[in-house]
Amino acid sequence: MPNDKITPRGLHTHGKEFFAAAEAVHSSKVRAVLPLAFLWGRTIELLLKSYLLSCSVSVGDLRSRKFGHNLVALYREAHSRGIAGLIGTDPQIMGRMLMLNLEYGRKRLEYRECGTIYKIPDTELARRVIRRLAKGVNHHFVQNGI
Repeated sequence: MPNDKITPRGLHTHGKEFFAAAEAVHSSKVRAVLPLAFLWGRTIELLLKSYLLSCSVSVGDLRSRKFGHNLVALYREAHSRGIAGLIGTDPQIMGRMLMLNLEYGRKRLEYRECGTIYKIPDTELARRVIRRLAKGVNHHFVQNGI
């Protein structure tokens, strides 16, 4: 059964809100690397899911184990559905997804492991990738009347 309450625009808006929260954490005087990386991961997840939902991937599929919180699986599916035409094919995009997914997809950003080294993307590159993704998905929505 389709869920008409979850829309591509709604997910996109939610993603932009998580990015705004990430920007607030980034500009804070308190160094909060793991919360910042978590917010980036959630932003990317929501933006990719908004795109995929607009490409007729069901909410059920987006919630399934096939995708879940796996940024790489979401990106690969979005890539197969043409997102590269909106955001480009810069290898840094996939690199940031892979790096962030190591921590985000395994829930290590939510459940801190003391004495562990975390792999967190470079701040400016991560922010640039997210901005490009948000802009590209929004452009897709405008082009398609979403």
